[in-house]
Amino acid sequence: MGSFFRRLVTPWRTAGQFASQEEFLTFLRRYNRVVGAVRAVLLLAAAISLLTSYALDRYKINLIAAAALVIVMLISLPVLQNEKKLPKEEAKS
Repeated sequence: MGSFFRRLVTPWRTAGQFASQEEFLTFLRRYNRVVGAVRAVLLLAAAISLLTSYALDRYKINLIAAAALVIVMLISLPVLQNEKKLPKEEAKS
C-alpha cells in the first residue's frame, strides 16, 4: 500500500522499485501523460465554469473554477519533479 502512494504522490523517488532505469523512465513518461490529461480536463472545467459564471452572473460557480485550478497546481508539482529525472532532450518535448 505504501509503494502505491509513493508512486502516486512522489513518483520521482520510486526508482528503487523498478528492475531497470529504462522501466523507471517509462513509468515517469506514462505518469506525465496521465497527469497532463487530467490537467487538461480540469483546465477545461475551470474555463467552462468561468464562462458560465460570467454569462449568468452567478459568482458561486467561480468556486468550481477555483477548486479545479488549485488541483491543477497541486498535481503539477510531481510533473515538475519528474522532468528533472528525465533525460534533457525528453524533458523539453
